[in-house]
Amino acid sequence: MLAERLIGNGETPLWSWQWIDQLSASAKSNMWKNLRLLVGFSLQPSNPDRWRWVPGASGLFSVKSCYNVLLENRHVVDFGS
Repeated sequence: MLAERLIGNGETPLWSWQWIDQLSASAKSNMWKNLRLLVGFSLQPSNPDRWRWVPGASGLFSVKSCYNVLLENRHVVDFGS
């Protein structure tokens, strides 16, 4: 788990990449791919993770906000007469 690799109580937590066993090439590749997904995120060990619906102004999911996303991303094809 990522939380197990994040250490430090200061403002800037540090990553700890110490493994009991040698990682396979595939596992290393997956680890680096996943870390690239976290670029720009602020991870704080003292703050628990939570779900957030990004398209909704409140961060909470609603059918209306989902419907609005679908409307905004629809592609209309005009087949003519």
